[in-house]
Amino acid sequence: MNIKKILLGFSIIILISVSSAIYTIVKMETLAKNTEKLFTHPFTVSNAVIDIQNLSILLNTNVSKLLLEKDNLTKKSISDAIKIQEKEIKKKIDIVNKYYLGSKSDIQILKSTFEKGIKIREKVFALDDANQFNSHQHSLKNEILLNMSILYNQIETLRLYAFAKANFFYNQSVKNNGTNEVIFFFIFTVVISSFIIIYITTSLLKVSKENNHQLKIIDQNILTAKFRIDGKILSISKAFSDVLNQPVEALLNSKEKYFFIQENFFTQVEKKLYEGIEFSKEVILSINKEDIWFEVKFSPEIDTTQKVESVNIFYTNIDDKKKIEKLSITDKLTKLYNRNHFEQIFKNEVNRASRRKEALSAIMLDVDYFKQFNDTYGHQEGDYALQSVSKVLLKNTQRSSDYAFRVGGEEFVVLLYAKDFSSLEKFTQNLLQQVERLQIKHKGNKVSSNLTISAGVAMFKGANISDTDEIYKIIDNLLYQAKRDGRNKFKSKNYMESR
Repeated sequence: MNIKKILLGFSIIILISVSSAIYTIVKMETLAKNTEKLFTHPFTVSNAVIDIQNLSILLNTNVSKLLLEKDNLTKKSISDAIKIQEKEIKKKIDIVNKYYLGSKSDIQILKSTFEKGIKIREKVFALDDANQFNSHQHSLKNEILLNMSILYNQIETLRLYAFAKANFFYNQSVKNNGTNEVIFFFIFTVVISSFIIIYITTSLLKVSKENNHQLKIIDQNILTAKFRIDGKILSISKAFSDVLNQPVEALLNSKEKYFFIQENFFTQVEKKLYEGIEFSKEVILSINKEDIWFEVKFSPEIDTTQKVESVNIFYTNIDDKKKIEKLSITDKLTKLYNRNHFEQIFKNEVNRASRRKEALSAIMLDVDYFKQFNDTYGHQEGDYALQSVSKVLLKNTQRSSDYAFRVGGEEFVVLLYAKDFSSLEKFTQNLLQQVERLQIKHKGNKVSSNLTISAGVAMFKGANISDTDEIYKIIDNLLYQAKRDGRNKFKSKNYMESR
């Protein structure tokens, strides 16, 4: 075989290889374009219109809640949520408008129907603010239902068109995949396999590099660990080890109890984990001497025998969320719980005491001659006085079962579980003495030269209480008696014996 034939043979092999490669690439590009169309257009539109439908349902639910809500603060919160949801729907409509392949009139109907819905809601809110909603309720309800019906029908139209397009692109991908032709070329060109292997190897190395980078980011930023069911640490992120101020190597194969979970939570955690239940819990972590709220998620892994083999835990920082929640239940001036939170906690604690047959104690306190104090020293000093009294209450209600509330201008309520009636009276007397020892001058006080408080105190037998209004009235009357009898004192009553 001469050199010309060898060269010709190599030339033919190279030509076939190149042709095979080109053909395969063309087919792959066609398939990629069809797949891209499948995901970029129909699926994007489909997901967007489903989001619009879900957001619309949530929006209408919030409108109903807003009309039923009486508390202005809660109404404002719901109103803000409605505005956010409307903005989200507008964004989703813009996405549909960008990728929708059908008639633009379909989008216009969707947009105009949604905008009409906004105007209807604005009309409803205006009538509600003017206390005229009930008189227009029937007509507005029909108008809302009609608008929702048109919106949902149009959403369904867009969704069905998107699915039809998805089916079309899928059929195109199947029809033009060129499998037989590629196999034919592959039989005659073994060389092409080398190129494929090189391509795959290069791609895998690239993917591996990207995955390692992502894993490194997770390791450095996410608090996560994996435990064996007996508590032995199998793996832990560097971010987690940094929080614990220990190197990863020192923690691996050591035994911990799921980190930071309170002792009384162990039993509940282990019971659920042994049952293979995935669940989450909000906990406080002390990081660099600062208490931070986290949500910890437990995710058990089951082996082939259906037994829990290991547990993954993930901590998510929810401190900002908790701070917002705290603001909503905290009195801005005194940092005590506010009146709204008092009503909820009061009801819960009465139910708890009744259910567990525990003795619930309630104290109502009032600053003596507070109006005269404000008139004499001004409201700024009055605020300072209230803050000082509140600090005394906070200092003496540190147990998890103790609560201190500001329920009025200068009125406070303390809920607690005292050991006995004598201890309750000593506790109350101590509060009065601590406030007077603050030595806040009060010229208008007829019983002392300093600021003082009076109190109404009662202890209730858990099995005999159920009405919060009755308890509130009792301690309010006792406070009135204390003020009537000279102030800077307390009146108490023990309801433990009989009711």
